[in-house]
Amino acid sequence: FAFSYSGFTATRTWTGSSGVDANWSTPNNWDFPGTPPVAGDDVIIPDVTGGGWPQPVIAGPLGAISFNLLTLENTAGCTLDLSGEDISVTNAINIGANAVLYLEGGETVTYGSLIPDGTVEYNGGGAYAGLAAGNTYTHLIFNNGAGTWTRNAVLDVNGDLSITSGTLDAAGFNMSVAGNWTNGGSFVSGANTVTFDATAGPVTVNTGG
Repeated sequence: FAFSYSGFTATRTWTGSSGVDANWSTPNNWDFPGTPPVAGDDVIIPDVTGGGWPQPVIAGPLGAISFNLLTLENTAGCTLDLSGEDISVTNAINIGANAVLYLEGGETVTYGSLIPDGTVEYNGGGAYAGLAAGNTYTHLIFNNGAGTWTRNAVLDVNGDLSITSGTLDAAGFNMSVAGNWTNGGSFVSGANTVTFDATAGPVTVNTGG
């Protein structure tokens, strides 16, 4: 008697418990059977800092890594740092309301859909054309004094926008912000229009430096 199957999807959960480092590729940072996710897997990133373990960093160079589904759980302290590495997600990237996805800005990020209930933070120190994770966010942060992110499309921020440091260049493309705007860096508008479209208030606009 024999049987075969195809299309099997495994669920892999980050534990960070190798005791070695926070590297995505370290086998014992993952639950049983202790190997990093592979193409077709569903990946779950919880907050493991309460147990004294680190959150994952995709330290490369690895080339593009791929999987079926990526979920950052809705817990404070839940983060994933792409650290300049490319990812390809067949279905959705789910970012929980209290989670943060870090990326530099030069990554190639592909997905079926992005559900950014939490925060996306760009922290690269280079010059980047377009926003790697797309143009719709809940909370969006730019945070590297040496970084410049030049948009190439209309931007919709459904929560707070913070230019903590660095430069966001609108390149003439319009944008809307539904929450607070905090600017400790530089915003280059060009000929664009910024629409504040909050449905409830109050909201704070701090144009800063």
